[in-house]
Amino acid sequence: MKYTIAEALNEMRQLHGADAGRLRGVEVPYHLDHLTGLDTMPAPWGARLVELIEARKADIITADTPHYVVYSHDLPVAWVTVHAAVITPDLPMSPIQAKHQRQAAAVLADLNRDTLRKLADERDQREGRPGTGEADSEHTMPDALRVAPTADPTRTRWVRVGADLDAARTEVARPVSLSTVGNWIDDPYGLAGHVDPQTLPRQFAACYIGRFGSHTSYLQHRMDQQGWTDLLRTSGMQPYFDRRRYEMHLFAHEVTAIDVDGWRPGLGIEVFHRRPTT
Repeated sequence: MKYTIAEALNEMRQLHGADAGRLRGVEVPYHLDHLTGLDTMPAPWGARLVELIEARKADIITADTPHYVVYSHDLPVAWVTVHAAVITPDLPMSPIQAKHQRQAAAVLADLNRDTLRKLADERDQREGRPGTGEADSEHTMPDALRVAPTADPTRTRWVRVGADLDAARTEVARPVSLSTVGNWIDDPYGLAGHVDPQTLPRQFAACYIGRFGSHTSYLQHRMDQQGWTDLLRTSGMQPYFDRRRYEMHLFAHEVTAIDVDGWRPGLGIEVFHRRPTT
């Protein structure tokens, strides 16, 4: 199936295979014997990429192992590792290849939340940590958040949020900021300033959805969650769906967003279920 450039970039945000002709995204685990052009890249990139792919064929996976490769005119211009790190090699490129590299780097740095969760689950399994998937946590870790450092988003752990928010802040400070908790408490669609320390942890856990790179990232997560992304793609209806209007609906009626560390713009948003006003 052929995609437009915009459709292919959307698939890349989910690390799905995509072919827009001159721009392609390849899922490495399923195409280990069909990756091309690696040895034609100039040093040190070509030899290093070949080495990593050959190691993966032998089931040797490290933090540098590629998980997804983006090609422009058959040249690998970007890839994302199993730890969700984005690599953009410094190569001689045509203007269109350089443009494709910039486009790919932007979407790979803003992966779909469910895609990050899958990478984190696979990493936990490789590194021998107990399962931390969301399905298991619903029963074993109530009133808990799954958190990860911004610089290492697949290195996750579960943290309980108790009535002592200072203690929770200290515990979570390294992997994720809790500075938005106070803003959520004050938000008219959060607790609107009405705090009961006894019920606060459960209310927070029930309302908190997660951190996203942007409003558009949450929109994509919600569409994937509802099954709309696959439905629209398979039915050929993607060009006719008004994503912008649906995004406006979500943030006006279903959820509220709070900037992460509002005094430092560009760090993303924390999304909460919206509390109806009376």
